Amino acid sequence: MQTTRSLDTPARPRRRLAFAALLVAASLGVGAVLLLSRGGIAQAMADELVSHHLRGFAREKPCELDSSDPVVLAQWLEQRLGYAVVVPAMPGAKLLGARLCQLEGDRTAALMYMQDDKPVTVFVPRPGSSAAVAAESLSRGEVRCARAPLGNRICAKTTRQPMLAVAETSETSLAAALEAP
Repeated sequence: MQTTRSLDTPARPRRRLAFAALLVAASLGVGAVLLLSRGGIAQAMADELVSHHLRGFAREKPCELDSSDPVVLAQWLEQRLGYAVVVPAMPGAKLLGARLCQLEGDRTAALMYMQDDKPVTVFVPRPGSSAAVAAESLSRGEVRCARAPLGNRICAKTTRQPMLAVAETSETSLAAALEAP
């Protein structure tokens, strides 16, 4: 006598196949999240940094305060932000000035430079902010870089203060600029 299985009884092979499909989907989801990170910087943060960099230099006047004096810029930024800002001396780069921007809702210093005819923005976020955490995640105690959208590079350093630099230049050139004392 032949036994027949009712249609509402789940078949083991189907369960195994469904479970395997679920595992593959979960693995792909984790892989996508890992691929979206850029060497320690989340995709959203990388996109936001590049967007602020490009918008800043697309303006007729990229800086709110035009000055090549790091002391003047540091004082102006500290008055507006409420935290001290180290203005790095970038070898081979001309300091143009500074402006304020928002990274993930937190007011942040943006220092504007020209290096080898390429615009460079150095973001100096408030310590403890999400941008500062992103800089720490990317740099891990030294200057490190990652590829960013639209051919840009993002380099980070956290030795004296968290900083994220964005430019359409080589990682070597941008990293060397951040390594200056």
